[in-house]
Amino acid sequence: MSAHAIGVDLGGTKILAGVVTTDGEILRRHERATPHDSQDSVVRELQAAVQELLEADVGAVGFGVPSPIDQVLGVVVECVNLPLRDFALREHMTTRFGLPVGLDNDANAAAIGEWRAGAGRGADDLVMLTLGTGLGGGVIAGSQPFRGSRGTGIELGHVVIVHDGRRCQGVIGGGFGVASWDYLIPAAEEVLQSEALRPMRDQVRVVPAELGTAAGLIGAAFVAFDAAA
Repeated sequence: MSAHAIGVDLGGTKILAGVVTTDGEILRRHERATPHDSQDSVVRELQAAVQELLEADVGAVGFGVPSPIDQVLGVVVECVNLPLRDFALREHMTTRFGLPVGLDNDANAAAIGEWRAGAGRGADDLVMLTLGTGLGGGVIAGSQPFRGSRGTGIELGHVVIVHDGRRCQGVIGGGFGVASWDYLIPAAEEVLQSEALRPMRDQVRVVPAELGTAAGLIGAAFVAFDAAA
């Protein structure tokens, strides 16, 4: 396994990329705006983000993408808020860079990042919720990322509470969950204590992500390391 990998987190407003060590330390970092005009533009900017950081010490590349991922085919099924659909991103990037390429849902990647190098270190089971341009979540179960048979085993995002009700509003940046922690969590913990079942409600801990907005790119790098193993 190479000592370094590039992790790329594709967000609704920006692409975050970084060169990451096997311990989850970011050595170099790059940020660029996410285009919305076409699929070709999105792919081109993802390539440019990798190229900006690519050096001889990089042995693999990983992508976290806001879409269900077909892990068997390495295909981005349909991005939320972005023009990227039914695209074989893993094969495309493997051909483009000649390196092992890992691919996962962006929230799964963030969960992996926090589990391996952040607030979830040492935990066997965790759920991470991501609040940004969209809503998402990832699950670690029994010390393994839970993906199901093809990669879409759990999709934690917008959940319908009232059919035909008011649509969720967007005007929110990528770091919303981190920035709004102190406002959201007291009410969330109150509901947890009143609605969750025992004994789980007495054992679960709700903690802020330690890696902040870097969780996705760090997790994507771990996905890359796994692809290269």
